[in-house]
Amino acid sequence: MFGRLRSLVPAVLTEALDTLLGGGRGRIQDETQATYAGWMDEHFLDFSPHRSAAETHRQIRTFRFAAGGRHGPVAQVGADRLELLSSSLEPTDGLRLECSDGPLWISSFQPEYEYLPPNELRWVRR
Repeated sequence: MFGRLRSLVPAVLTEALDTLLGGGRGRIQDETQATYAGWMDEHFLDFSPHRSAAETHRQIRTFRFAAGGRHGPVAQVGADRLELLSSSLEPTDGLRLECSDGPLWISSFQPEYEYLPPNELRWVRR
């Protein structure tokens, strides 16, 4: 899907910029057709072994587009709390987490950090 979207961006961007430079205002969005999807709820921010491997895999992928400082859901692995950055439904190098219906392989992760207010210029590890 991302490859297809990436291939469409140049044409769509060119059309939008041409319209703007030509004095066009674009299309007004019908506000009755708009919805607001709030931020992920707090339970979605943590790994749960009660979710399926596919659901957890999608959860991890969701964070690619997230803002707000978190890079992935957090899992307790031994004594460490880790942000899960990428995963695979097929066996691969990395961590193996047990989900409700079988394993999920975590191919990329990092320690969870405490995110400080924007006026702080440092990160503190928990």
